Amino acid sequence: MSNDNDETTTSHSHEENAEGKDGAILKKARLDGEQNVPERIALGVPTEAGGASSTIYEKMESPIVPLKSHVFHTLQRPGLIERYDVYRSIESSSSSKNSSTSGGSSSSSTNSSSSSSSVGNGRELVMANIQLGTNLNGHDGIVHGGIISLLFDETFGWGTYYHLAQSLHKNYTDTDLPVAVTANLSVNFRAPLPAERIVVIRIYYERTEGRKIYLNGRMESSDGSVLYSNSNALFITMKQTT
Repeated sequence: MSNDNDETTTSHSHEENAEGKDGAILKKARLDGEQNVPERIALGVPTEAGGASSTIYEKMESPIVPLKSHVFHTLQRPGLIERYDVYRSIESSSSSKNSSTSGGSSSSSTNSSSSSSSVGNGRELVMANIQLGTNLNGHDGIVHGGIISLLFDETFGWGTYYHLAQSLHKNYTDTDLPVAVTANLSVNFRAPLPAERIVVIRIYYERTEGRKIYLNGRMESSDGSVLYSNSNALFITMKQTT
């Protein structure tokens, strides 16, 4: 895994398409001549105007060293959470049926928030690409709601540390970032989530009040056509001790 400070601006890439069970295409790209750059994917989502919005995401390293005893770590195995990759938004563009061009630029910056996509939910921080197995169910063939809540909580954590890094002009892997913990988490279950499904969780920043950081998120199919659940979270940064 490469360091987040690596920057690339070349437009040549090799692409590999992976099709999920819902028919959506995730395009994976690794830049020509570069072996130590983060993996990037393009994710397209339909818009209400009948066009499409496309965002380029760059894979992130874990902002903290995971504990082997951490519940999330123990669930990352075949049949359970088979894939959990987190990406930061680095470029967005949109197209419409009434337009033949799409906007967006092809530059990235380690701590820039201007390239992150922004919608009614707020400014998008991170996106998690998740593959679930067959042994996380509540009802037959349906993923347990507690697992969905766990996935939201974990991804909110990534988004929180990425936001803190941006606001403090640091790298999200820096070890001197403030420690933040979950104070409140609410989840609305909108549609049953079938097992063995590829889903994405998008995390959006709302506002900060003192040590309180408010965020919201969506779990949806990778093409954005199905909203499985949405969530709101409050994270609080711990007081610094001297």
